[in-house]
Amino acid sequence: RIGVAAWSPDGRWLAFDGPDAALWVMNAEMEIRRLASAEYGGWVWSPTEAQLAMILNSKLTVVDASTGRKIDLGDVVGDVTSAPVWSADGTRILFGARGGSLYSVDVQSGERSMLLRLPGENLDSMDEIEWSPDGEHLVIMNDLEPGGGRLYVMNADGSGVRVLLDNYEP
Repeated sequence: RIGVAAWSPDGRWLAFDGPDAALWVMNAEMEIRRLASAEYGGWVWSPTEAQLAMILNSKLTVVDASTGRKIDLGDVVGDVTSAPVWSADGTRILFGARGGSLYSVDVQSGERSMLLRLPGENLDSMDEIEWSPDGEHLVIMNDLEPGGGRLYVMNADGSGVRVLLDNYEP
C-alpha cells in the first residue's frame, strides 16, 4: 500500500510512504530505495535540493535521496506534533511541539533555538506550520484542549504574533 507521495523540487525523485510503513524514494530509472523505517514522523522535501527532512528516532534528520546518507541535526525537543518545515531558501527547518513551542534549526550548523512559544491558553498539538511564499511570515494551526483550534500568523523571526482565527472547528 502506498500512502503520501511527493516529487522532489527538481522532479528527479518521488518520495512516498510505502510497504512496511517505511519512507521510500524512486528515481526516473525506477530504482527504489528505502530511506527510513516505520519510526519516522512526517517528511518534507527541501525546496533547494533532493533532500528530505524528518523526525527519525527522536532526532531531526536530513536524508539525501540519491545516496541515502543521513545527517543528524540533533534531538528534537518536547513532544513534536508537526512534520518539519523547510524555509524557502533551504537554510532552516522548523518543527512544533505540544504546548505551542516552535523550534528553528540551522541546517548547516545544526544550531537550534526556540523561535517562540505561542501565546494563549489550552494549547495542545501544533498541527501545521507554513511559510509564506516570500519567506517573510509563518502561519501555524494549533489545536486547543479540549477542542477547537487557533490560527496564528507572525513574522518569520517569531515576532508580531497575531491570532487570525480563534476557537474554530477544523
